[in-house]
Amino acid sequence: MLSKPADLEISRQKPRKVNSTKRKSLCSFRLELEFNSEITIGVDEVGRGCLAGPVVAAGVVFSKEDWKKDCDFLAAIDDSKKIRKERREELAEHILKTAQAVEISFCSPQVVDQINILQATFRACRELVQKIEKKFSKAPGVILIDGPHKIPGVSHLQHTVIGGDGISKSIAAASIVAKVYRDRLMDDMAEKFPGYGFESNKGYGTKVHTDALKRIGPCEIHRQSFLKNFQNLETGQKGEDSAAEFLNAQGFKILSQNWKTPGAEIDVIAEKNGEIHFIEVRTRTRSVEVDLAFPPSKQRQFRKAVELYRLKNPRIREKTFHLDLIFISQEKIDPFWDVFGL
Repeated sequence: MLSKPADLEISRQKPRKVNSTKRKSLCSFRLELEFNSEITIGVDEVGRGCLAGPVVAAGVVFSKEDWKKDCDFLAAIDDSKKIRKERREELAEHILKTAQAVEISFCSPQVVDQINILQATFRACRELVQKIEKKFSKAPGVILIDGPHKIPGVSHLQHTVIGGDGISKSIAAASIVAKVYRDRLMDDMAEKFPGYGFESNKGYGTKVHTDALKRIGPCEIHRQSFLKNFQNLETGQKGEDSAAEFLNAQGFKILSQNWKTPGAEIDVIAEKNGEIHFIEVRTRTRSVEVDLAFPPSKQRQFRKAVELYRLKNPRIREKTFHLDLIFISQEKIDPFWDVFGL
């Protein structure tokens, strides 16, 4: 199980000055000034897309005086992803020292598996809001949240901001604190669970990480629900590669693999005897009925993707085309030609 690492230490060193010519940024206190609330909480999270480790949420409250200040420290606060590691850590320490309130909460991989990543993120955000509430005699006026989702179960006014960590200084500060906290925690996990490269990938699905998963398997801080998705993607890619090999052996020329469009994807597009084949590949452990392997709703999306591909590629528009399924199981490869009709 994950244990909480030591609290972020506050450095006694003064933060480095930032060249005033580099202050230009979309990140500002404009939203805070618009709401003009005595207590405005900026909330952000980190680690939602990781294969391992917790999801961490942070909340930061600056004073109204800070909103109007012109200083190097506040000017440097921006989306944590835009700031190099050393500077991010300096800023996190300064935020902890100067903000009116800073709180952190996280949900373990086990909780993520139990209630799913979105609900785990909501839980962490609720907990940190409750912690901040206890620090003030009056209720928060507004919560500024990065992303499209409000926090269920929180009665205060909430304002969601897509890309908020690059727009609101309060949200950006929360993103910095959460990022530094989680990175340090994953550094601890790298020592406890060596071999996965957690010290560099922080639990994200890099090649080093996924290769380690194949070689030594998961450890106790891996999210089992995420690994299922990862394994399904890996299995699906192997199936598509097997289908392409099968088609090559049958005299087809592969034109494209994994052609994507919003809402659908064409696994393989191939040509033979001047005719175009749009092919869905399905991988299962055993043979099943076509409609179970590729239900009618998915077939309709597939047809729309085919229509869009033909629209975007005039040279094949007049050619005869086919909608096919290749079914791959442990037993064999089964092609179903023109199974979906036209």
